[in-house]
Amino acid sequence: MKISVLSLAAIIAVAQAAAVPQLTVENYRQMTYGKHIFVKAFAPWCEHCQAMEGEFKQLYEKYASSENLLIAEVDCTEEEALCEEMGVDGYPQVMYGDPDAHHNFEADRDFETMAAFIESEKLADAICSIKHKENCDATTRAAYESLEARSLEELKQMQEDVEKELIKKREEAAPKLEALQRQYEEIVNEHDTWWAEHRQKTHYFAIRTLVRSFPSQDNGEDE
Repeated sequence: MKISVLSLAAIIAVAQAAAVPQLTVENYRQMTYGKHIFVKAFAPWCEHCQAMEGEFKQLYEKYASSENLLIAEVDCTEEEALCEEMGVDGYPQVMYGDPDAHHNFEADRDFETMAAFIESEKLADAICSIKHKENCDATTRAAYESLEARSLEELKQMQEDVEKELIKKREEAAPKLEALQRQYEEIVNEHDTWWAEHRQKTHYFAIRTLVRSFPSQDNGEDE
């Protein structure tokens, strides 16, 4: 079967159009400027990443024509610097919101859940941020304008104050997290001890070996 040059070009164009955009250090600012983002960080070897590939592509196709929302992905094996900058610490990690102040998406990663979240958070609407105050309500716009009127020294002090509050909260939470970790380890140790004793008492491994030694009863023939 012969395929004309025009037909081949059309096929390639369709394939390219359906591909989820790939973010890099070089194109991040240009591609995300003035938009909300919904980005999947992945590694090619990650099975969970592979499992959601179809769902994420379907999500991209739904919002591909949006002027206010960018559905994209970043391969962290190729773009380590960008993934580090975005705070990626596992795969797949889905992030949304302002390109300069995004959040982690913690819900299920099926198409319906992600699309419903985008609608509920109005991510397809014009972005409101310090760089795009024209899209903000009067209260938020006034807050941003007040910040812009401050000196660099004032802003640095405000930033430092907020970060001190964050450190304080983390320090307060540390003992509780450590207690939970100890409790988790105790439960795991208790389970492992029980299983070690129970499998020995019941001769579990011997039973399993004998079961596996029997010929398969499913020989593919009808009775």
